[in-house]
Amino acid sequence: MNTQNIVKLAEALDKARSDLDMLEYEASLLNLSGHQQTVHVRIGEKGRSFGLAEIDHGRNYAAIAIRGTEMVMLGVKKLYAARVDSMRQHIASIEARLREHAKGQP
Repeated sequence: MNTQNIVKLAEALDKARSDLDMLEYEASLLNLSGHQQTVHVRIGEKGRSFGLAEIDHGRNYAAIAIRGTEMVMLGVKKLYAARVDSMRQHIASIEARLREHAKGQP
């Protein structure tokens, strides 16, 4: 059992879990369920940023989709769902490798 490999895998697992938490938080903002956060899409690294959701000041100050951006919002939601699934698979892979190392099989 190589302790250094186990430490590296544990660190990778910790980072992956942290990344998953952030992805899930960001994905939750896309549901627009009472959040007071806007949603934007940036075109290019230094390009323009376009709003997909804005705060509705006339009603309960919740974020609402800007008319005409619904399909883009749907695409962003699908992107986040795919990223979350991919990160979960990555975490499962790291956990499996950690189990193998714990059994003494590198």
